[in-house]
Amino acid sequence: TPADTTPPANPTGLSATAGERQITLDWSANGEGDLAGYNLSSSTTPGGPYSLVANLGLVITYTDTGLTNGATYYYVLTAVDAGANESGYSNEANAIPVAAPLGLLTDGFDVGPWDGNWDGNGTTSWTQDTTPVYGGSNSATSDKTTNGLLTSDSLDASLADTITVSFWFYAKNLEAGDIIVEFWNGSSWAVSYDLTAYAGFTNTTWIFFSEVMPFSSVSDFRVRFNSTGLTGGGEAINIDDVFVGANQ
Repeated sequence: TPADTTPPANPTGLSATAGERQITLDWSANGEGDLAGYNLSSSTTPGGPYSLVANLGLVITYTDTGLTNGATYYYVLTAVDAGANESGYSNEANAIPVAAPLGLLTDGFDVGPWDGNWDGNGTTSWTQDTTPVYGGSNSATSDKTTNGLLTSDSLDASLADTITVSFWFYAKNLEAGDIIVEFWNGSSWAVSYDLTAYAGFTNTTWIFFSEVMPFSSVSDFRVRFNSTGLTGGGEAINIDDVFVGANQ
């Protein structure tokens, strides 16, 4: 019987997802019946040269650990069959491991006094609400009778390269300009987001907001929810599970 000298097809769909000192690789499975596994290689230069990371079996995911945060890693994959025939390279995928954000503020508005982290502008007109909530038992809410500013206390982000801000919001009958998210950069309010224009916005549905702010080395960072645009017609907003983190 002639020896098998036909290599498998090049793997496809390679993708890379960064984590803390690690990158997770995923790809599409090859369809050859005599497939034995995959060889994963990496480089710190796009296009190589590549060094072998691991000989893998019949898997379609792998996590490369012990990496350096902030460095870019480039990966390619080959497929190997039972006759030791090896394919060409897959597409190249890359990612940059990053340190987990240092938490500066985490608040689900459940602990009393509920506004303990939110008196950066004095007593807020916003109120605590038990429905709807995304997590826990409460959220912060505002409508035409409680519209105003919900401002966080001063947050020390002096060690940050950038700042991550995330939260969940639930809108009722909102129109453009009804609710604005603003950020204090130590001297002025900037980088405003109109939540009605945020990606995926839909009324009466919980939407996840997550953005990386370009501010760095800010010793007085604040986030402010401005609901002064709310009027009648059942317009209201609920905010829940706010997180502010310093990326280092």
